[in-house]
Amino acid sequence: MNYIEVLSNIFSPINIYESDDFITIVIENGENLEEKIKKTPKNMLPEKTLRIITKEELENNAIKDLGVKLI
Repeated sequence: MNYIEVLSNIFSPINIYESDDFITIVIENGENLEEKIKKTPKNMLPEKTLRIITKEELENNAIKDLGVKLI
């Protein structure tokens, strides 16, 4: 299982984007976020920053450099 599948299983995201610097996960809300982050296997992720934002944050802020949409 690759890291995108693992992140999808843990976070049930609306979308996942990947850029040179970030993996951005867009989720519906921040419910149980701390528990989900603890479940994320750090050794499986590439050398990038994991950025988790809600759908509302994405709509209300001009977040740049989302990267390529993977999901």
